[in-house]
Amino acid sequence: MNFRTAIAVAMLALAGLPLGASACDTQRPENFSSFFSHFANDKNFAFSRTIYPSTRVRLEYGIEGGKQQITEQRRMVTRQGDAASSALGDYIKANQLEFTVDENAWGKAVVDVFKPERDWVLSYHFLSKNGCWFLREIQYHAL
Repeated sequence: MNFRTAIAVAMLALAGLPLGASACDTQRPENFSSFFSHFANDKNFAFSRTIYPSTRVRLEYGIEGGKQQITEQRRMVTRQGDAASSALGDYIKANQLEFTVDENAWGKAVVDVFKPERDWVLSYHFLSKNGCWFLREIQYHAL
């Protein structure tokens, strides 16, 4: 590693950004579609582009006494806690899942992963920081 690279890595570490951010060019914002394809299929890249500790939210919806009830549970996951998980693309293929992408102009994107005709959705929430995309939260919605 040359001196310039070492300085850049140190600056990113001090800024609190995952090291995968070094591959981004802030002058040309990263295309979400290309980023997500890489994120879904490369576990190491996904780790480098996840903000840790990462939030996991479980939302359960129901009706009690004629009124909608929502139960929310939150937990934080470390990189070590994510180590056993497979790449998102492998999970989607192995379970015959589908996904939709909703990207807005404010530097946020949500990828909903689901199985048609089922009563749950996994929502992956991404944000763009300095032209680079990062996973910040996963929400599990269940009826």
